[in-house]
Amino acid sequence: MHKSEKKLDLALSFVINTIFLLIYLLCFELIQESNDDLAMSFLAEGVYGEYTGYLVFENVLWGKFIVLLNQLMPFVKWYNVLHYVVIFLAFVMLTYVFVRKQGRKMGLIVSAVMLVFCGYETYVMFQFSRVTAIGTIASIVMLYYALEAADDKREKKYCIAMGV
Repeated sequence: MHKSEKKLDLALSFVINTIFLLIYLLCFELIQESNDDLAMSFLAEGVYGEYTGYLVFENVLWGKFIVLLNQLMPFVKWYNVLHYVVIFLAFVMLTYVFVRKQGRKMGLIVSAVMLVFCGYETYVMFQFSRVTAIGTIASIVMLYYALEAADDKREKKYCIAMGV
């Protein structure tokens, strides 16, 4: 497949996911479904007296990265922002694979259905375990795509990098 077609597929993946993200952000009140996320964000934000990257259910390196960002720009809720970035990139990766494997029309339809049903649960009803689940699924799918279906070396490298 030609390089420009792959770029178009990636651009379409970003566009459809951006549209759904904007719909969810503008039309729904975003809530954290459990107190765990609130407590972990408070740990990283230093609400309990000091910043700590030792988040209860998450990787220490991830926690320390959130703490670093919180110390640099404390007015931004980095815990939530970074989790939304993970969700968005995971859905973009899944959409890209759907579009590449099933063709643009069917891939975008499948992606739209996924975003209707799974997007609400992950974007609006925010919970770290859902973020982890969708991120893990997208990584596995992207790695599988890289190993089994990617057309050329460059695409394989990008897919492996995104999957890891």
